[in-house]
Amino acid sequence: MKLEDKTVVSYWYKLPDELIKSQINEIVSEEDLEGLERVNFTVGGDHRGGKFRMAFKIILAFSSKKSITRLYQISSVEHSKDDTEILTETVLQPIGDGLREIVSGKRLIIQKLSAGELSVSFQLPDNAIDMPEICNVPTSLVVVGDLKFYFQVFGHENMSGSWCCWCTAHPSTWNTLC
Repeated sequence: MKLEDKTVVSYWYKLPDELIKSQINEIVSEEDLEGLERVNFTVGGDHRGGKFRMAFKIILAFSSKKSITRLYQISSVEHSKDDTEILTETVLQPIGDGLREIVSGKRLIIQKLSAGELSVSFQLPDNAIDMPEICNVPTSLVVVGDLKFYFQVFGHENMSGSWCCWCTAHPSTWNTLC
């Protein structure tokens, strides 16, 4: 990406929904999934050392054995400033779309393809009858980070911590309600 002042912003990202689909066979086998109760996803970001980076963690939680976790870096934006506009134009929008896909059905469904490979979906696919389910478990997504990151995710850059981050009300509006 090239800015008006000719600054070049280098960046890359991985879509979290596609990452899960492409990595499931590297993370687990069909046998590993026995007793899977839920899948938790965590995403967070921070700007340090002239780069904004985002991480994505997958936590497979089981009823009677230790969780299986994998941590992936899903983005990097090289820019000296932590600027929401630049982040939105480079990585936040596509990563947000991928996260919305993950939470769309509130489920992680794993099926076995005819070739023996595992297939992931977040909603029951149309051809579900053709492929038996190995598991169909609830999911949750947690966003972690400092207050600046939360405000960036909500689209409220440079917002004071005294403003309401949900309704964007000025403190003079909500202070009288308390």
